[in-house]
Amino acid sequence: MASKKTDIKPGKAGKARRDVSSETKSTSTIASAASSATATTLTTPSGVQKPDRKRTGTSAHAEEMSSWLLACAAKRQLDKQALEAEVAKLEKWISDDVEKAAGWKITAEKLTNKEAGSSIDELFAAALKKKKAEEAEPSDEKAEPSSN
Repeated sequence: MASKKTDIKPGKAGKARRDVSSETKSTSTIASAASSATATTLTTPSGVQKPDRKRTGTSAHAEEMSSWLLACAAKRQLDKQALEAEVAKLEKWISDDVEKAAGWKITAEKLTNKEAGSSIDELFAAALKKKKAEEAEPSDEKAEPSSN
């Protein structure tokens, strides 16, 4: 029996549910795109663009490189100072948070002691101290007038 060949005819295509362009690209295309992304021209905020490498070996190129590197150094110095200020601010926040946490811990312990109530021994000791203080006061008052 001879096999029957069926023709596949193009039909309506539906909308893609996701972007599959990265899946259909070859790996060499992806690799070249990644390398071009990392090889961008470096600039500083002051707008000094990195000198063109085609002029390497000329005095003008050396002067431009010197200027560019000095601008980069100045920018990095500013970045460093900003980061140091940020670190100082974060360290202050950390110390403030630790101090606040200690305060809240003390408050929690006080509230726990208050909520738990005193034991009988503590109540007895407090009552005994109060009673001794009361007994000592009247004798002191009586002793003072008699000494006159």
